[in-house]
Amino acid sequence: MKKYNFELRVENIKRKDKVYLKELQIFFDKVDNVKDEELKKQILYQMHRCEERIIQICQRSIDKVM
Repeated sequence: MKKYNFELRVENIKRKDKVYLKELQIFFDKVDNVKDEELKKQILYQMHRCEERIIQICQRSIDKVM
């Protein structure tokens, strides 16, 4: 049986989700207003880590069901 590619599926869903895209744009607009470049990098990095973690949690949940 072929392994389900959850991450690819999530990426496709995110690209089509208007609310997600709107919220993401608001987040980036706010980050863009941060003057301190190092702080800006840290914020973006942490957001990326949070999103990765959510994907991992969802993947484990799906793996348990399958």
